[in-house]
Amino acid sequence: MPGAKRWQFTLYDYTAEHELTIRGLECRYLICSPQTSPASLKGYVQFSTRKTKVRVHALISGDSENIRLDVEVARGSAEDHKKHLKHGEYFEIGTAIRQGERTDILRLYDDMKGNKEPEELIQQYGNTYVQNKRKLEEIIEHQVQTQLKRRRKEEFHNCTLRDWQQEVVDKLENQDDRKILFVVDEIGNQGKSWLADYICTFKNALYTNSTKYSDVMHAFKNEEIVVFDLCRQQVSAMNYGTLEAFKNGRGFSGKYASMSKIYDKCKVVVFMNSAPDESKLSADRLDIYRPRQEMSKPDVVPNHPQGGDVTPEEVGKCEI
Repeated sequence: MPGAKRWQFTLYDYTAEHELTIRGLECRYLICSPQTSPASLKGYVQFSTRKTKVRVHALISGDSENIRLDVEVARGSAEDHKKHLKHGEYFEIGTAIRQGERTDILRLYDDMKGNKEPEELIQQYGNTYVQNKRKLEEIIEHQVQTQLKRRRKEEFHNCTLRDWQQEVVDKLENQDDRKILFVVDEIGNQGKSWLADYICTFKNALYTNSTKYSDVMHAFKNEEIVVFDLCRQQVSAMNYGTLEAFKNGRGFSGKYASMSKIYDKCKVVVFMNSAPDESKLSADRLDIYRPRQEMSKPDVVPNHPQGGDVTPEEVGKCEI
């Protein structure tokens, strides 16, 4: 039996000891009122976790034997019970909370962020967990991504783009509704993936390392820029139709909840290690850019043959 959080009870022929037991209950909310006809103590209690009828009976009675106690799952709202019991003498502990209201959601949210096991969450929150699980997971994931993006911005704060990287950023900024920018580095290790990360950190951009249409279209949330960061193996199987879909401003997401999407035409950049197949796209789509290899000069070169270190001015005179 799953039990319940909200219970109503009537304790007959109670004593002061019974009343102390009830006042000491670990609960979220409790209200009790002595009744004269017949002599009894009526109450409403709201626990923070679900409890079975047997358990509630034991808690209220204090495990006393030969006691007359009626316990049942509460009918009506907490306000209904408060109105009924707040006549004459009564005592009240805690604050009544309606099942499923915002406070329950916040407690559940905190427990989910704390990585509490699903079994515990179901036991404690029941339907509140089942009904809100997916949405709360989305909120938590969004917050995690926001924090990581903020941290990544701090890491990039003092970085300076290489000349070719700045050119790519400028070309992307000024891209028209037809062009697709292909950044081709056939040698490798020039900073393509780093630049993809940089763009996605500072711009409203979707990052993907796949051109599979259904996956990318499902992940797309109306970002202004779509960044494809492809390895050599993925280039050979590249779906050019996926690239064009983001330039057309219309697509179809057939994954899970199928839907037709209309969106502003995106800026698209593809980082790759080999040239695109130009036969797959019309000529006015292609904007192929190959980074220039850049050699940085050191500020100081140790072990100068004349003794001491070489100054930056001396380095500038060297033939490389």
